[in-house]
Amino acid sequence: MRLVVFGVSLFVLFTLGVAAGLLATAAGYFDWGTSDPGNWGKFPRPPVVELLDNGRQMRLLEDFAYVDPHGTVWTAPKDSIVDGASIPRVFWTITGGPLEGKFRNASIVHDVACDRMSVPSDKVHQMFYEACRCGGVPENEASLLYAAVYHFGPEWDIKEEEAPVVVKTAQGKTRQMKIRRRNSELVEQKDPTDDDRKALEQYVHERKRSLDDLRRWPGKGDARSNAPGAGMRPPNRTGMSRPRSDGWR
Repeated sequence: MRLVVFGVSLFVLFTLGVAAGLLATAAGYFDWGTSDPGNWGKFPRPPVVELLDNGRQMRLLEDFAYVDPHGTVWTAPKDSIVDGASIPRVFWTITGGPLEGKFRNASIVHDVACDRMSVPSDKVHQMFYEACRCGGVPENEASLLYAAVYHFGPEWDIKEEEAPVVVKTAQGKTRQMKIRRRNSELVEQKDPTDDDRKALEQYVHERKRSLDDLRRWPGKGDARSNAPGAGMRPPNRTGMSRPRSDGWR
């Protein structure tokens, strides 16, 4: 008798649970943004930082790194100064400060990678999404942050060019050679408005979207601008010379 009652109770609970889930989904309350840090790489150790006197920036007191799901190591060396500015400020109203919460670690490596500009910007922004998920940021929040930096964050072009150099041979003679080097240049852009934020937020939260969907957001419009210096990152924030040509991440 107990087994029958127990079985009926389980059936009732299961039915109620399914009904509640359907109602929550229909009402838009179902949070598909669960986090699964185990499948998104790893942060080998937590960051060790000091808050600078201006209250807006942090200095790394030790090397910090993120290993992405593909095995690539993204480094933020000791003495790097970060402030989360690689995340457009208008989106801070949704997520809180860029150096707070579960996406802080992702913000650190993203800031440094944006300063270096040694890897294409679209790959840097994808790393940011993966690092957010690794840090435990739910999928819906990570998707919004990814779309924000992809469409309105720092963007740069990496160009390869040949440069002549003069070398001296073992016999003391000089000869001219050409070497290939990579130069990175920021793409000028305007800062996103609050209307841009609202439109992007609505697009992201309408339904679960892939990263390709987020990249194809139709509402971007003329986010990139030819206005001199608009939206450009301050140079050399981490104390490292730019552009880099060694591909070091």
